[in-house]
Amino acid sequence: MNGTSESTSETPIEQPNIPVLNIRLPNKVGQNRLITFFKPIIMIPWLVWYTLWNIAVLIITVLTWFALIFTAGWPAEYFRFSASFVRFEAQYNSWLLNLTDAWPSFSGRPDDQFGATIDIRRKDTYVRWKVGFRLILAIPWLIVANFLPYGVALLWFISWWVVLFLGRQPSWLRQMTTLLIGVNTRISAYIYLLVEEYPRPYGEDDEFKSSPDPRPGLDPL
Repeated sequence: MNGTSESTSETPIEQPNIPVLNIRLPNKVGQNRLITFFKPIIMIPWLVWYTLWNIAVLIITVLTWFALIFTAGWPAEYFRFSASFVRFEAQYNSWLLNLTDAWPSFSGRPDDQFGATIDIRRKDTYVRWKVGFRLILAIPWLIVANFLPYGVALLWFISWWVVLFLGRQPSWLRQMTTLLIGVNTRISAYIYLLVEEYPRPYGEDDEFKSSPDPRPGLDPL
């Protein structure tokens, strides 16, 4: 995503027809077997960074809850910090689950070169009661989020072996993976107070970036 999109994601919006959350996931058919084979080792620095950043975002979320209750607005720097984490999480999951070979950005930059692109726009004002009761409203999705890591682990295990043998993900596996990442991204954005819309797998404005198949003519499973 270009520089204009990056600045847009940090700017309050007023137009009701502009999506607050837009998800673009890669749709690359062929994967690199060598990178896939070493991912259990290569993933460690990103996993450590994810854990530390997630702790910081949880603290920011608590502080922001009070700010939203009293002012109905997100502090710009806090929003940028939390939104970057959600983008990083989607980029990391897309890479880990073999939707792309593009290395995740440690900064969560909204750029196509890092695979998944998550555009989250800051609104001028937020509804206070939706913020105040967020923990209660989010209970069903918190339960789902508690089981998502098991789904990620299972898909990673299946995808790892499939890509090693086939050099690509079959269409059914890509669909399952994109569904899981889409759900996880929307839950994260909702729990961290970035959006008010109740989570759902995909929105009308979501897109999937197509990547050229390195082996043209290969029929997907």
